[in-house]
Amino acid sequence: MASHPERSSSSSLDLPSEAAPFNPSASFGSTAEPPSSPSMASSPLMPSSSPPMGSSPILAPSSPLEPPDLELPTSSVTTQSQAQHQRIVILGATGNQGRGTVHALLSSKHRANFHLAALVRNPTSPASLALSSHSSGIPLLVADYSSPATLLSAFTAFQPTTIFFPPILSDDFALDLSYVQNVITAARQCPSLKSFIVSTALGTDRRAEFSGWGTNGEWYPMGSYWRTKAEIEQLVKEAGFESWTVVRPGWFLHSLTLRMVGWSYLGFREGEEVRTIRTAWRRGAKVAWVDAEDVGVVVRAVVEDEDGKKYRNRGVDLAVEAVTVGELARKMARVLGEEVRVLYAEEEQSNAILQSIQ
Repeated sequence: MASHPERSSSSSLDLPSEAAPFNPSASFGSTAEPPSSPSMASSPLMPSSSPPMGSSPILAPSSPLEPPDLELPTSSVTTQSQAQHQRIVILGATGNQGRGTVHALLSSKHRANFHLAALVRNPTSPASLALSSHSSGIPLLVADYSSPATLLSAFTAFQPTTIFFPPILSDDFALDLSYVQNVITAARQCPSLKSFIVSTALGTDRRAEFSGWGTNGEWYPMGSYWRTKAEIEQLVKEAGFESWTVVRPGWFLHSLTLRMVGWSYLGFREGEEVRTIRTAWRRGAKVAWVDAEDVGVVVRAVVEDEDGKKYRNRGVDLAVEAVTVGELARKMARVLGEEVRVLYAEEEQSNAILQSIQ
């Protein structure tokens, strides 16, 4: 089991004091709807040991719900001479995080210094073909997470200096971990590799602080999920890479566009006259939201870092805004111009749903 990381080795988003980190247990709390929380759309990513906000922040893109006008401070923009030539492989390139990373790197001021490649399982799939057509000049590497030989072959052919890997969890956490281990094993055999970037989830390093977590989260709702995320982080940290970075994004906004997901009980049902968000979170639970593609902004910041030290062997928390589901529904209603309802599950039903994934 992964040990609780030292807080000094982590960077974090400077959240408003009332905005707690993503914690499912917070869903079973107050039933009163709190006042709207302040927007975090322009909150910077700041190392915990850094000076107060405003010294030289890196801004995440604005929330698609209420996009403000943001400008990157001059102090955070590196010069062309500061970015070193890098060969970067994006795994999961057809997914939301991978696609966002491709877009972020293509829009970098140092694009000429980056040689990019996208790793896909099926190069003829519609998603792969779309990626290829919209990202001209980026070769597709073919490999399967279940096959270490194909991963090693792809890495050997491209010789990356940086790998970005966003593992996706299924209903089989043991299988998911085996895929992560296969990627790490292949990456370790690539002599050109300098930096390994992985994404997990906001709160992974603070799971021991969750109310009701206990010794190891054995009886905690979604305990297996959080332990798996923590084990992924530990595998990366102990792999012996010259540099690693863990990106910990909040709850993805795109989940609202999907069909209902059993363990989260969040999403819309098709054919409803009124859009309804169904959630196991209680009315007062603050949830840290982010667009999955914003993960690419952090990856870009890592590879653009002047001396490669700012994000070396660190975790970076990523969120755009912390609001309750009710507040989110009101924002969506304003943008869509239609009613958006929220259906809160009963506490007993919520516990049954969340416990079912263990």
